[in-house]
Amino acid sequence: GADVLAQLLIAKAANVAQKETLLRQAGLDPGLAKSRHVDLLVTGMENSLWLGEQFAADLSALMPLLTVRALSANAVLKALQHDIDCLALARQSIVLVLTHSGRTFPSLQVMEACDLMVRRGVIRDFFVVIGEPDSLLGSSLLVSPVPGEPLSRRLFTTGAGRRRAEPASATVAAMHQTLTELLFCLSRQLLQAFPDERRPPFGMRLSRDELTLLQNLEDHCFLEESRQILGVDGRGQRRPTPIARQLERGGREWARHVLETPIAWALHALYIGISVGFGLPLFQTLSRALLAGADLPPGGLSGSLQGGAVAADIAFYIFGPWCWTLALRLWQGRPLLARTG
Repeated sequence: GADVLAQLLIAKAANVAQKETLLRQAGLDPGLAKSRHVDLLVTGMENSLWLGEQFAADLSALMPLLTVRALSANAVLKALQHDIDCLALARQSIVLVLTHSGRTFPSLQVMEACDLMVRRGVIRDFFVVIGEPDSLLGSSLLVSPVPGEPLSRRLFTTGAGRRRAEPASATVAAMHQTLTELLFCLSRQLLQAFPDERRPPFGMRLSRDELTLLQNLEDHCFLEESRQILGVDGRGQRRPTPIARQLERGGREWARHVLETPIAWALHALYIGISVGFGLPLFQTLSRALLAGADLPPGGLSGSLQGGAVAADIAFYIFGPWCWTLALRLWQGRPLLARTG
């Protein structure tokens, strides 16, 4: 997928270079070679959109003559329905859709619309960054133009796989890393296609050596930070680090918060089974034991104590889960009045 996208950008860069040459010969600013239409439209929803905006900003800063725009999938759908001209798309435009699940409705509808626009010649092509390609099984988006290829060359996968929740931190980190590698890959191939450093493609602000240095730095930081986060060395041996310990403590704390509700209900269900099954409600049992030890006569204080015990047992049956939650938090040393759920 990266090679296909790179070839499309190389063709665009060649066209821009020709315009720059003509502008220089005419004594005009080469910056006027920048396209008025959108060369690359990046779209998505929520976390994917936020990452897409960062990717578009980085790409624009690195290649100032490449017209890049980031829009939410809902905004793209609205424009396609009411005013497609405001998107500034052309036959050479490329759309990049970011979606982890592949099933977010606006993003999926944008993909289907782009597929139709490509077949009608409205735009050049579109690409999808996705966490799990299998989520698009049965879709025409997976039909590869090259015989023998199992997946469409339009797809990039983050390798995050299936997740119970799209906003999970793992999916965000995986897509961020994928877009970073894509940025390096595109920049590297563009510089290889245009070796003349005096006229870099799209006015690229990094030389080949600077790009290599930056990529090596990124690889080093990635490996080092991975070791710090995972608490292992290069051979996979356990090497606890302060960051790994902090993450483990935070994970255990979050696990206690998530599990407290089912634990509290399980404890209350066990209490109900014992108290009802064996006829041993807590406060009535305690009051009977107290009265037997004190040898109080029936009625008077004894009757009041038994009535209060019955009322307390009823209240405990009703509010028992919250009482077990407080007891569990007290035992675990957690804030008593923290939000439940």
